[in-house]
Amino acid sequence: MATLIRSVEEIELMNPHIPPLDPKIGHTNDILDNDQVLHVQAHLSGALEELEQWGHQLAIILAHHARVATRVHRCNVALAPYKKLPIEIMKEILVLAVGPISSLPLSEETELDARLQVTQVCAAWRRIAFDTPQLWDLVFSRNASNLSAFKLGHSWWSQCSGSRLLLNMELPKSNSRSSFDDNLLFNYIIAPFSSRLRSLQVLLKPSIARKVLALPAGSFYALKKLTFRVESSNERILRPDQDLNTAFIFTPHLTDVEVFVNSLLDPWLLRVTWTQISRLILVIQDLSADLLLLLFSQCTMLRICAINSVKDIDDNMIKRISTMPIIPLHLKELTWLQINFSGPTNHSYLFSALSLPKLSTFRVSNNDQPLDMSEYVDLIGSTTSTLNAFQILEVGKNEPLWFLTAPSLPKFNVDRTLISYLPHITLFTVPPNHFIQPAELEEIASGDLLPSVTQLEFSTEEIEPVFKMLKKRLSLLRQKGSQLTVPPIRRVLLRCPDSTLKNLDLEDMINDLRQQEVNIKIVSL
Repeated sequence: MATLIRSVEEIELMNPHIPPLDPKIGHTNDILDNDQVLHVQAHLSGALEELEQWGHQLAIILAHHARVATRVHRCNVALAPYKKLPIEIMKEILVLAVGPISSLPLSEETELDARLQVTQVCAAWRRIAFDTPQLWDLVFSRNASNLSAFKLGHSWWSQCSGSRLLLNMELPKSNSRSSFDDNLLFNYIIAPFSSRLRSLQVLLKPSIARKVLALPAGSFYALKKLTFRVESSNERILRPDQDLNTAFIFTPHLTDVEVFVNSLLDPWLLRVTWTQISRLILVIQDLSADLLLLLFSQCTMLRICAINSVKDIDDNMIKRISTMPIIPLHLKELTWLQINFSGPTNHSYLFSALSLPKLSTFRVSNNDQPLDMSEYVDLIGSTTSTLNAFQILEVGKNEPLWFLTAPSLPKFNVDRTLISYLPHITLFTVPPNHFIQPAELEEIASGDLLPSVTQLEFSTEEIEPVFKMLKKRLSLLRQKGSQLTVPPIRRVLLRCPDSTLKNLDLEDMINDLRQQEVNIKIVSL
């Protein structure tokens, strides 16, 4: 093994393109100039690349040797020299020793599965695996649905005492879910290993959810990602007479949170301080506006936010925002926002009071009433430089229906003022019952209207003007070349009446556009 790679000097001989490293460079007291820094970087880059290639080949050879030795019951002899290997090579040997010898890269989970399998080869392999905690910096557990699986996982992780666990427990969604005992998950995994979890994604019954929330403060100290789902139930997660929980209070590393709960959970959230959250998704029945403001004031690093069923945003709430300057400061990094309101609320004024300088995607819906685009003029005007997707969702649904067009405004051209606020819009959709007129297609073709759009979905009574528009946008590409400011439209979903489709031979026109990399689909109204 020592004859394979003896030194870095040998790697230099095998790589003549790497200049030899100046022996004067490298003393701790030397200050390198820019040329010397570039020289060292080039040297190290080539050397490390060669080391990586040699390390992989070495791992394949040793793994093959280990597999053969294991078959003839010479585990102790075969594994003796491996304990002194670098941990990176050791990992690869463990993976390749139980799987097919291949140069293809392995996913994180596949690599882990192989390491778990190798612990079952023999006692010698198991001792080496569990005596090397660096091998177990990441552990997945998925779809374990019986007592033996939980006990086995508990045994493994108890022996890997130095590891940081990533628990990804996604319970079966089939009929077997009814026979699943959540107590196993809590007793064997969550409770004993909570302080070592980096990711927790669970679907729990309300009774077990209460147990999780009642764990002591700091139980999930290392947690980075949380997906907390509770089965539909009329039972409250926290009863009024129950002591407020403390489980997720001290989670300084938490950055990604998803909570899906039908029952009220306000008391839990009021006790949580999430200062590092960058992605927050809350689906909770009737989330109060007070709680929304509390979350905004705590999440200082928020970039992605989706919240369901917010209620009671009124003039008093807007006044409170004006007296809390810390909230706009915390939302200055927000780039993606989706909020679903419930009940009559002055939601547009809420966003007018907020400062969202980096917002690029905004989706809004209301369970109980249609939304009027005209209410959002101030918000659109304040985000002209960043907003590229403004969507109003259909009432009671979570699929985008409206892009820059309000239900109360029947004509496309009425919204021209609002569209002018969004020069960066790339996707434009109008509802099926709204028709774009030929004059408006001419403006889109020339780039005067929607100059950045690359995807269109709309209805029309005439197809030929649409094809002319698409070809004109393509001609702009050929005319301006590298100085292109009006991109071609590459994807189109066109809705037409049946009478229009029957009178035209569309196959040649569609094929012509597809040859120019324009994907067009035509459906009947």
